[in-house]
Amino acid sequence: MGKDREGGMEGRLTDLAGSGELSGLPGEGRPIPREDLAGDDASWAAFRIMKNNRVIPVWSQERIEIDAELDRLRARCRGHRAWLSARALALRTLPGDRIVEAVRFTAGADQRFRSELESAVQALNERIGRYDAIVPSAGLALLPVSAAALLASAP
Repeated sequence: MGKDREGGMEGRLTDLAGSGELSGLPGEGRPIPREDLAGDDASWAAFRIMKNNRVIPVWSQERIEIDAELDRLRARCRGHRAWLSARALALRTLPGDRIVEAVRFTAGADQRFRSELESAVQALNERIGRYDAIVPSAGLALLPVSAAALLASAP
């Protein structure tokens, strides 16, 4: 039944092409890309299906999400460092009786930020560990992140 169906399909396509009903379709007259012709095994078929349907492997999606989280943490660190700089400038202009309270507030806010950053980095490193366990090549593995390095790298 499969052969008859394939033959019927080829015959139908030949008839349609001969009558001109397939003219004007996207890609008409262009050569088929070499990658579309390579291989005929199950992995090739799986990759073609994934490519055509814009599906990516779980490990690849995880890497995208890890990179996005890392970018978000870097942005938070940049924002915090900018806030600390602005606070330092503001402290220079405060009257003497308000400096101690303002310094205490700044130190407390900085400590809370650092604690939240440590928690976020710990969660990210757990995620990186899970990613490293499923990635298909050791060359794609990620190194753990440190909160200190994130803070230091923020301009």
